Amino acid sequence: MNKSEKLCADIRRIAKHERMEHSGNYNGIRVCEQAAEAFRKSISGLGNLPASIAAYWLDTYIYPVPCPNDLPDTTRIDWLSSALELLDGDDSSSGCFTSDDWVAFRDMVNAEAEELPLPVLSSLMSMIMNHGAL
Repeated sequence: MNKSEKLCADIRRIAKHERMEHSGNYNGIRVCEQAAEAFRKSISGLGNLPASIAAYWLDTYIYPVPCPNDLPDTTRIDWLSSALELLDGDDSSSGCFTSDDWVAFRDMVNAEAEELPLPVLSSLMSMIMNHGAL
């Protein structure tokens, strides 16, 4: 099981736990906040970049949702999983990212550039450039 698959399994486990512990009072926002924390903890050595991406995911794809108790849905879990793969240098599943996402990634990577290992920074900037966000 790779990091991305583990993250997806962890998110499903978090949601299952929420349903069991709060029968009838499921809180999708709470699950997504815990999912964002799981994402943040799933990769190290990248400064605050994972935390910034997790916050962006919450602010862009979770908090604005009108019916948050249906969260997290497959699309939003896949987005977070794809972001984790991106941090690992793989953009093969990056089709779920919008042009605004790529611009946000660029801004977050630029903000954390000094904290990132050079090979990671180079890989991320290359993927961002390939998606037209530079």
